[in-house]
Amino acid sequence: MDKILTIAKQEFKTNVRRKGYLLFTLVLPISFVMLAGMQALFGAEVPQEIVMQRSLETPIPLPMLIPSIFGAIFALVIFISAGYLLYGMVEEKENRLIEILLTSVSTRQLLVGKTLGLGLLGIGQLGAWLISISIATVIMPELLWMAHIPEVSIISIALIVLLFVLGYFLFAFLIAGIGSMLSDTRQANQISGIVTMVSLIPSWAAIFFFQNPNSAIPVILSYIPITAPITLVIRLLMTEIPILEITLSIALTLFTVLIIIAVVTKKLKGHLLYYEKKLEIIG
Repeated sequence: MDKILTIAKQEFKTNVRRKGYLLFTLVLPISFVMLAGMQALFGAEVPQEIVMQRSLETPIPLPMLIPSIFGAIFALVIFISAGYLLYGMVEEKENRLIEILLTSVSTRQLLVGKTLGLGLLGIGQLGAWLISISIATVIMPELLWMAHIPEVSIISIALIVLLFVLGYFLFAFLIAGIGSMLSDTRQANQISGIVTMVSLIPSWAAIFFFQNPNSAIPVILSYIPITAPITLVIRLLMTEIPILEITLSIALTLFTVLIIIAVVTKKLKGHLLYYEKKLEIIG
């Protein structure tokens, strides 16, 4: 356990100072709150009914757009952390540092430690955005009116955090398994882009959510583990979801995570120490 915590601490310290991480975790959320404050101070007051009506009359209705944007932010938070894991493993494999590490720790300890350390970074980012959005909606309640979102309950926030954890572990271990088979960062860019595009399907399909968040397409996406976390987050911001549906979706995602962890940890060491074969995606 001490080795896992040491690896997690090192991964956290190494990546928490990255400019991209600080930008997405501090600068952007703070800027969002400041913009809301400026609008509240200098903007004209508009009755709630008018704000809600205007939000429906925009070219892309805001009740559809805003949850989709939050879903995209949710996905980006997951992939920033999982991306660090992917690039870290590929770089350590390229410079043969991975060989030195595996003489001191097991592959399971290495993977779990890296995943936990980077997971804390992701939770920090998610927390920063949730806090900034909460502050902004207190300062400027028109944001909730425009999105036609009722006040988010503690249960919904807890579900969002749980979905983040499941989504992060799903993609982190999936990407770790893929990353162990890659030989250079160019391939890592290809893989990361493909997986990111697939995970963002729920945000692209939000038009189907707006008409009826409990219709067939959103429900189907909620049961597919790779799209379930983001789909459920978007739907939670639009409507109430049946408890049975949430439970089944989370159970399927958790089961998939456990399978991926079992497969990846079993095959990881052989892939990490294999350098010749390259996984070609394009060209």
